[in-house]
Amino acid sequence: MEQNKFSHLDKDGSANMVDISEKNITSRSAFA
Repeated sequence: MEQNKFSHLDKDGSANMVDISEKNITSRSAFA
C-alpha cells in the first residue's frame, strides 16, 4: 500500500512550512 504524502513534510519526514498565501481568509469556530 502506498504511503500518504503530506505537503507539510519534507523527504526526511521533518515539518516544513506550507505556503497558504493564495487561500482566502475564513472564519472558523468550534463548540464542544
